[in-house]
Amino acid sequence: MRHRILAQRFPKAIVLSTANGIDRWEPEISAGEVKANKNFTAVADDVGLTFWGGHREPREFKAIQWRDVAKVSVARFDVNGLRYSAVKVEGKSGTPSVTMSSLSTRPLRLEIVDRAAHQALVRSLENLRLGAISDSRTPQS
Repeated sequence: MRHRILAQRFPKAIVLSTANGIDRWEPEISAGEVKANKNFTAVADDVGLTFWGGHREPREFKAIQWRDVAKVSVARFDVNGLRYSAVKVEGKSGTPSVTMSSLSTRPLRLEIVDRAAHQALVRSLENLRLGAISDSRTPQS
C-alpha cells in the first residue's frame, strides 16, 4: 500500500521498498531511524533520498540529500551462509550510511532483486546524485 501511494505521489522518482524486515541487516545500517523502521520505502529523486514508514498514511522519517552522499554502490554480504546483494548509500562525514537490501521496485511484489538489477539501480541512483551535485555547482542566473 505504502509503495503504491508513494509511487503515485512521486511519479518521476525511483521508489524502492524492502520486501521483508531488515532486522537481519542491522549491522549494515548506521542510520538509526532506518534501523528502527524495519520495513520502509525509499524515494529517490533529483534532491536526494527520503525514507518512509507507515502503511495507508506514509510518514517520512529520514531524508538524505545527494550533496551529503559520498557514493552509491552495490554491497555484498553474507547472512547465515547466503550471499546477498544490496544497495549501499555511503554518507559523507557526519551523514549516516544506509544499506537497502531485499528490495522490490514494484508494489506488492515480494522479490529479492538480483545483482544485475542492483547494479542497474545503483547506476540510476548514482546518476541522480551526480546530476544533483553538478546542478548545485552551476551558477544560478
